[in-house]
Amino acid sequence: MRQGVQHVMLPLLLAVLAIACADTADVGGAPPSASVTVSIPSLPVGNMHLTESTETGEQATVDATDPQAMLTMADDAGLIGVREQVYTGGRGAYSRVVVRAWEFPTSNGAAQFLSWIDVNASHSVIGEAKPVASVPGLYVHQPSGCCHEETPIYLAAWHEANVVWTVVASGPRIQTPPVEELVKHIKQEV
Repeated sequence: MRQGVQHVMLPLLLAVLAIACADTADVGGAPPSASVTVSIPSLPVGNMHLTESTETGEQATVDATDPQAMLTMADDAGLIGVREQVYTGGRGAYSRVVVRAWEFPTSNGAAQFLSWIDVNASHSVIGEAKPVASVPGLYVHQPSGCCHEETPIYLAAWHEANVVWTVVASGPRIQTPPVEELVKHIKQEV
């Protein structure tokens, strides 16, 4: 009888594994694919290392303060995918700049996601942040003083048609004027 149970259990186990591996549930938005059509203009950020990728919502929200809430909102708005450029290694105005183009099927989806960012930027995206009075849609997180390696982080967000643009820039010597210029440059190019 024992050998008979093994012959029944092995095919059953293989069938369960095949079903589990074939599960195509869409977790974290659409998989990165050629369906993301937006492109990001090159940035005037000096000699920084550039990494480009196309990501899912789950990958793009991983560095948010509340990634699950951001991912849920992106998915609810119909996120297609995210094109991303990450610039690192700067020693001037920035040490890291992340530009993301969040593509949605409609302008309404993009507006819905941007509205969530506007409401939640100060606590769910870059941590405790305040709006920068001179630029609508620009927020800054200042170091609290508890960690000597913490740096200011800026977040800018806006949408053009069905794409929400986000720029997260940080660095120990970062100031508002270079971030404003960077955002202005991207807006002119898109």
